[in-house]
Amino acid sequence: MSTRRWRWAGADMEQADLESAVLEALEAHGWMAVRHVRDVIETVHGTPGEPVIRGVHDGRALWIACRSHTGRLTETEAAWMSAYAEVPDAIVRVIRPDTLTAFRAELTRTAGRLGTEGMRGLEPELRRADLATL
Repeated sequence: MSTRRWRWAGADMEQADLESAVLEALEAHGWMAVRHVRDVIETVHGTPGEPVIRGVHDGRALWIACRSHTGRLTETEAAWMSAYAEVPDAIVRVIRPDTLTAFRAELTRTAGRLGTEGMRGLEPELRRADLATL
């Protein structure tokens, strides 16, 4: 009996490439977006775990963490994402190589106006982070 190996587009994508692809998609749809350099931010502000990508469009704020298809949020990252998700009309996402195509399609379908995900979209991520720290 043979074992089928499942692969999807971008499964082996580097994190920097994923972040660049997310930024390009956002900018193509009118978002002002930035990827901050963690080393500088953490040294100056002492805030490890803050999401790497931030954006603004039509008066709405966006925070995105990029992870590999098996990557987990750390406890600190989960705390940041949870805090941002409490901001009214915040858009908070975890994007993975296997969800990049759906993210791009959502931007195209909605003319760049992403829906508010809030905690609903992060609950599985936060639960995984909580379980990893027990």
